[in-house]
Amino acid sequence: MAFHNQNRAFQSVGWGLPHHIDSAQKSWWGEPHPTFLCFLIGCCLIAGACAGTKQPSMMDNWQRHAIANLPDRAMFILAADVDGDGHRDLIAGGWWWKNPGALGGSWKQFTIGEPLRNMAVIYDFDSDGDTDILGTEGVGAAKNTDFVWAENNGRGRFKIHKNINYTGGGDFLQGCAVARLGDTIRVALSWHRDGGGINTLNVPAKPAADIWTTTLLSKTVSSPPQGEDLDFGDIDRDGDLDLLLGDIWLRNDGDTWPTFRMGKITEGESDRVDLADVNGDGRLDAIVSLEKGTDAWWFEAPADPTKTWKRHKLGVIAGQGFSMDTADFDGDGDPDVVIGEHRGKTENRVVIFENIAKGLTWRPHVIDKGPKSQIDHHDGTQAVDLDNDGDLDIISIGWYNPKVWVYENLLKKE
Repeated sequence: MAFHNQNRAFQSVGWGLPHHIDSAQKSWWGEPHPTFLCFLIGCCLIAGACAGTKQPSMMDNWQRHAIANLPDRAMFILAADVDGDGHRDLIAGGWWWKNPGALGGSWKQFTIGEPLRNMAVIYDFDSDGDTDILGTEGVGAAKNTDFVWAENNGRGRFKIHKNINYTGGGDFLQGCAVARLGDTIRVALSWHRDGGGINTLNVPAKPAADIWTTTLLSKTVSSPPQGEDLDFGDIDRDGDLDLLLGDIWLRNDGDTWPTFRMGKITEGESDRVDLADVNGDGRLDAIVSLEKGTDAWWFEAPADPTKTWKRHKLGVIAGQGFSMDTADFDGDGDPDVVIGEHRGKTENRVVIFENIAKGLTWRPHVIDKGPKSQIDHHDGTQAVDLDNDGDLDIISIGWYNPKVWVYENLLKKE
């Protein structure tokens, strides 16, 4: 055990006294000064009290809030300040909910506007400083590839536009990622089935006046098993954004997007994915949770990401990994992982896997559980600071139980 002050560190040896004791701390050789003995006794008392008291952790104190029963199933849930009041609101399906400030308060529900019935992604598409919404006209898992977008007036009132020419296939969305590639905002799409590859919607410079077009990025990637979540990031560190989906990635070479396989998923199919630097080496690694499988994995990016990535088991999630996000929950500078269960045998849990040793060790924290007949998590468990208190809360959504949930992180309120 080390004791530190401004001038020196005292290193204890076994149960003895510190072996660095200068002349101000002892009255003669081998006998500590009474003042110093008092100091040591005080330290022991404090240490004993700490040993008997569980110290607060950013992982361990949460409160679940039921926000709403959904009128229809919704595919995704996201958070943004929709009405410009400084609080992040919730968006799912064809609705948004106004953040009351106190997360346990009443969240007023608003309709985005017909015929936008299933939110896909949010972004400031017209660059006017507020959050717009892209979605489809379909409800739940109904087959629908008709896109519309909702232009926000800055106060949470929307004008619906149908000027989107999507020419790809698909049934219902399972992944959607938006980024600016060069001078163009592009939305990458992944479908549950029959997508015919990975397409992007291309947002024109005048998004309300001109037609949104479609570009096919890759014919070699289609569903299943790659037709689920996807994420943009500079995987090869060349200054532009590449695309991760499943256990493969697409390299952005401008007009072409060649495919590279990271490794092999041996059980189940990849469902949710994220890019994050797990081990602090400056490279983006891939985190993958599964459908039809109970393992969660992260793939360690090599110096040359076109080569095979080393696969590490992150943990086991009995109810499968249909909801996942990465974020620094404990504030130690590395990414942790939260997974929400969807197919538990008797219950569904929310589990945070704490990154302990640069991805080599992960400590699971079960922050919530409930009967599978009442709660599940599908494309949910997303990290966001909803109450502006400096820590991360979690938002989620159910499929078998179509409800909206908020998990409030109570650490800052202790």
